[in-house]
Amino acid sequence: KPDISILDEKFLEDVKNSHLKNLTIETIQKLINDELRTKMRTNLLRYKSLLETLEEIIEEYENNIINSSKVIEKLIELAEEIRKAESAGNELGLSSEEMAFYDALSQGKKSLKGQTLKKFVKELVKSIKRDITIDWTNHEIIKSRIKANVRLMLLRNSFDYTEIDKLTDKIYEQAFFLYKDYSSFETELEYIYLQEN
Repeated sequence: KPDISILDEKFLEDVKNSHLKNLTIETIQKLINDELRTKMRTNLLRYKSLLETLEEIIEEYENNIINSSKVIEKLIELAEEIRKAESAGNELGLSSEEMAFYDALSQGKKSLKGQTLKKFVKELVKSIKRDITIDWTNHEIIKSRIKANVRLMLLRNSFDYTEIDKLTDKIYEQAFFLYKDYSSFETELEYIYLQEN
Protein backbone atom coordinates (compact mmCIF):
# COMPACT_ATOMS: atom_id res chain seq x y z
CA LYS A 1 0.00 0.00 0.00
CA PRO A 2 1.48 3.39 -0.94
CA ASP A 3 1.94 5.81 1.93
CA ILE A 4 2.65 9.50 2.32
CA SER A 5 6.40 8.94 2.52
CA ILE A 6 6.49 9.08 -1.28
CA LEU A 7 5.50 12.76 -1.12
CA ASP A 8 8.91 14.43 -0.89
CA GLU A 9 10.79 17.25 -2.63
CA LYS A 10 11.82 15.06 -5.57
CA PHE A 11 8.19 14.10 -6.09
CA LEU A 12 7.21 17.78 -6.03
CA GLU A 13 9.75 18.58 -8.76
CA ASP A 14 8.48 15.70 -10.91
CA VAL A 15 4.91 16.86 -10.46
CA LYS A 16 5.69 20.46 -11.44
CA ASN A 17 6.78 19.18 -14.85
CA SER A 18 3.79 16.86 -15.19
CA HIS A 19 0.89 17.59 -17.51
CA LEU A 20 -1.54 15.49 -15.44
CA LYS A 21 -1.84 17.79 -12.43
CA ASN A 22 -5.51 17.04 -11.75
CA LEU A 23 -4.80 13.33 -11.56
CA THR A 24 -1.80 14.00 -9.34
CA ILE A 25 -3.89 16.14 -6.99
CA GLU A 26 -6.55 13.44 -6.70
CA THR A 27 -3.91 10.80 -5.97
CA ILE A 28 -2.17 12.88 -3.31
CA GLN A 29 -5.51 13.82 -1.76
CA LYS A 30 -6.52 10.16 -1.55
CA LEU A 31 -3.17 9.14 -0.04
CA ILE A 32 -3.33 11.84 2.63
CA ASN A 33 -7.03 11.33 3.33
CA ASP A 34 -6.57 7.57 3.82
CA GLU A 35 -3.54 8.13 6.03
CA LEU A 36 -5.35 10.66 8.22
CA ARG A 37 -8.49 8.54 8.59
CA THR A 38 -6.37 5.59 9.67
CA LYS A 39 -4.43 7.68 12.18
CA MET A 40 -7.58 9.29 13.58
CA ARG A 41 -8.44 5.90 15.08
CA THR A 42 -5.52 6.29 17.46
CA ASN A 43 -5.26 10.07 17.93
CA LEU A 44 -8.52 11.79 17.11
CA LEU A 45 -7.57 15.30 18.23
CA ARG A 46 -4.24 15.61 16.42
CA TYR A 47 -5.26 14.14 13.09
CA LYS A 48 -8.79 15.60 12.94
CA SER A 49 -7.32 19.11 12.63
CA LEU A 50 -5.01 17.92 9.83
CA LEU A 51 -7.96 16.33 8.03
CA GLU A 52 -9.82 19.66 8.27
CA THR A 53 -6.75 21.37 6.76
CA LEU A 54 -6.82 18.88 3.87
CA GLU A 55 -10.50 19.61 3.26
CA GLU A 56 -9.82 23.38 3.28
CA ILE A 57 -7.01 23.00 0.73
CA ILE A 58 -9.19 20.95 -1.61
CA GLU A 59 -12.10 23.37 -1.19
CA GLU A 60 -9.85 26.30 -2.13
CA TYR A 61 -8.69 24.39 -5.19
CA GLU A 62 -12.22 23.44 -6.27
CA ASN A 63 -13.32 27.08 -5.88
CA ASN A 64 -10.37 28.22 -8.04
CA ILE A 65 -8.82 30.21 -5.21
CA ILE A 66 -5.47 28.46 -5.69
CA ASN A 67 -4.02 26.86 -8.81
CA SER A 68 -2.96 23.23 -9.24
CA SER A 69 0.74 23.88 -8.58
CA LYS A 70 -0.03 25.68 -5.32
CA VAL A 71 -2.44 22.96 -4.14
CA ILE A 72 0.20 20.30 -4.78
CA GLU A 73 2.71 22.34 -2.75
CA LYS A 74 0.21 22.69 0.10
CA LEU A 75 -0.56 18.96 0.02
CA ILE A 76 3.16 18.13 0.20
CA GLU A 77 3.48 20.51 3.19
CA LEU A 78 0.52 18.78 4.85
CA ALA A 79 2.18 15.40 4.32
CA GLU A 80 5.28 16.79 6.04
CA GLU A 81 3.15 17.94 8.99
CA ILE A 82 1.74 14.42 9.26
CA ARG A 83 5.26 12.99 9.38
CA LYS A 84 6.21 15.50 12.09
CA ALA A 85 3.10 14.58 14.09
CA GLU A 86 4.11 10.91 13.92
CA SER A 87 7.61 11.60 15.21
CA ALA A 88 6.48 13.92 18.05
CA GLY A 89 5.63 10.99 20.32
CA ASN A 90 9.00 9.36 19.75
CA GLU A 91 10.78 12.58 20.66
CA LEU A 92 8.82 12.79 23.93
CA GLY A 93 9.31 9.11 24.72
CA LEU A 94 5.58 8.35 24.55
CA SER A 95 3.77 5.53 22.78
CA SER A 96 1.14 6.41 20.18
CA GLU A 97 -1.70 5.84 22.66
CA GLU A 98 0.03 7.91 25.35
CA MET A 99 0.59 10.64 22.77
CA ALA A 100 -3.15 10.72 22.07
CA PHE A 101 -3.87 11.57 25.72
CA TYR A 102 -0.92 13.97 25.85
CA ASP A 103 -2.47 15.88 22.95
CA ALA A 104 -5.86 15.95 24.67
CA LEU A 105 -4.34 17.39 27.85
CA SER A 106 -1.93 19.81 26.23
CA GLN A 107 -4.56 21.69 24.22
CA GLY A 108 -5.59 25.02 25.66
CA LYS A 109 -4.51 25.97 29.18
CA LYS A 110 -2.38 23.46 31.02
CA SER A 111 -1.20 23.24 34.58
CA LEU A 112 1.27 20.42 33.99
CA LYS A 113 4.23 20.73 31.66
CA GLY A 114 7.10 18.65 30.34
CA GLN A 115 8.11 15.62 32.38
CA THR A 116 5.25 16.09 34.85
CA LEU A 117 2.67 15.90 32.06
CA LYS A 118 4.41 12.86 30.54
CA LYS A 119 4.34 11.07 33.90
CA PHE A 120 0.68 11.99 34.40
CA VAL A 121 -0.22 10.68 30.92
CA LYS A 122 1.49 7.35 31.60
CA GLU A 123 -0.44 6.98 34.87
CA LEU A 124 -3.66 7.99 33.12
CA VAL A 125 -3.25 5.32 30.44
CA LYS A 126 -2.60 2.66 33.11
CA SER A 127 -5.70 3.76 35.03
CA ILE A 128 -7.95 3.66 31.97
CA LYS A 129 -6.64 0.29 30.80
CA ARG A 130 -7.12 -1.16 34.26
CA ASP A 131 -10.87 -0.51 34.02
CA ILE A 132 -11.42 -1.73 30.47
CA THR A 133 -13.20 -5.06 30.02
CA ILE A 134 -14.91 -6.88 27.18
CA ASP A 135 -17.65 -4.69 25.67
CA TRP A 136 -16.83 -1.90 28.11
CA THR A 137 -18.50 0.63 25.82
CA ASN A 138 -21.85 -1.07 26.49
CA HIS A 139 -21.59 -0.92 30.29
CA GLU A 140 -22.55 2.37 31.91
CA ILE A 141 -20.90 1.45 35.22
CA ILE A 142 -17.51 0.94 33.57
CA LYS A 143 -17.82 4.14 31.53
CA SER A 144 -18.76 6.06 34.68
CA ARG A 145 -15.85 4.54 36.62
CA ILE A 146 -13.41 5.57 33.90
CA LYS A 147 -14.76 9.12 33.84
CA ALA A 148 -14.71 9.35 37.65
CA ASN A 149 -11.12 8.09 37.83
CA VAL A 150 -10.02 10.55 35.14
CA ARG A 151 -11.77 13.43 36.92
CA LEU A 152 -10.16 12.45 40.23
CA MET A 153 -6.69 12.22 38.67
CA LEU A 154 -7.12 15.64 37.05
CA LEU A 155 -8.18 17.19 40.36
CA ARG A 156 -5.30 15.57 42.25
CA ASN A 157 -2.84 16.98 39.72
CA SER A 158 -4.04 20.58 40.08
CA PHE A 159 -5.72 21.00 36.71
CA ASP A 160 -7.90 24.09 36.50
CA TYR A 161 -11.25 23.22 38.11
CA THR A 162 -13.17 25.09 35.39
CA GLU A 163 -11.64 22.85 32.71
CA ILE A 164 -12.03 19.48 34.47
CA ASP A 165 -15.32 18.53 32.76
CA LYS A 166 -14.05 19.53 29.32
CA LEU A 167 -10.77 17.64 29.79
CA THR A 168 -12.60 14.58 31.16
CA ASP A 169 -14.81 14.52 28.07
CA LYS A 170 -11.81 14.89 25.73
CA ILE A 171 -9.94 12.09 27.48
CA TYR A 172 -13.00 9.83 27.50
CA GLU A 173 -13.62 10.50 23.79
CA GLN A 174 -9.99 9.64 23.05
CA ALA A 175 -10.21 6.48 25.20
CA PHE A 176 -13.37 5.46 23.37
CA PHE A 177 -11.68 5.77 19.96
CA LEU A 178 -8.54 4.00 21.13
CA TYR A 179 -10.02 1.16 23.13
CA LYS A 180 -13.54 0.55 21.81
CA ASP A 181 -12.38 -2.70 20.17
CA TYR A 182 -10.08 -3.71 23.03
CA SER A 183 -10.21 -7.51 23.28
CA SER A 184 -10.18 -9.55 26.46
CA PHE A 185 -6.79 -11.06 25.55
CA GLU A 186 -5.21 -7.60 25.28
CA THR A 187 -6.87 -6.63 28.56
CA GLU A 188 -5.48 -9.68 30.37
CA LEU A 189 -1.97 -9.14 28.99
CA GLU A 190 -2.08 -5.47 29.93
CA TYR A 191 -3.34 -6.30 33.45
CA ILE A 192 -0.48 -8.78 33.97
CA TYR A 193 2.01 -6.18 32.71
CA LEU A 194 0.60 -3.48 35.02
CA GLN A 195 0.79 -5.85 38.01
CA GLU A 196 4.45 -6.59 37.28
CA ASN A 197 5.37 -2.92 36.97
